[in-house]
Amino acid sequence: EIYDANQLSTERLQEKNAELDRRMNQFTAVYGLTDLIGATMQVDSILVPVLDTAGRILPCDACVLHFLDEDSRQLVAREARGPKNGWHTGDRQPLDRGITGWVARNGQGVLCADVETDTRFKPTGEEGQFRSFVSVPIVIESRVAGVLSLGRVDDHRFTNDDLSLLSHLASQAAFAVHRAQLYQK
Repeated sequence: EIYDANQLSTERLQEKNAELDRRMNQFTAVYGLTDLIGATMQVDSILVPVLDTAGRILPCDACVLHFLDEDSRQLVAREARGPKNGWHTGDRQPLDRGITGWVARNGQGVLCADVETDTRFKPTGEEGQFRSFVSVPIVIESRVAGVLSLGRVDDHRFTNDDLSLLSHLASQAAFAVHRAQLYQK
């Protein structure tokens, strides 16, 4: 019995260490992104590393950066990663549709553990293919300029920690995009 208890404690300790290592790698990647995107003054050059980092630190099947088109009042996918039937760069979405539209309208992040059972949303075609979904606003000068979203098709669920980490990543992106926009003016 003592041996089993010690082995169990060792296994739990190893699990906790593995989780701490994973979280440390996530934070290192987010802070490393700051240096990478801080060195550019082109908006499009910022978007690719942001999506690549998001997909690396929070495993997902697809991720997208939508930005608000002020004229049409629609979200436009500026960069997208994922399967052929997922989001595509250039896709447009009305603000009154889907989880991404809700995030843009309300300026709040959303963690949707199961898209099929979450009655708050009627996902758009792209969002409806996912099982779990996390989406956060990109806020520049107190207004929502875009939305960063990740989706998974399997049974893995995003967590509140994932939502928090993605929000931090979106803040980094917002700062870099805003700085690049000011430089280009």
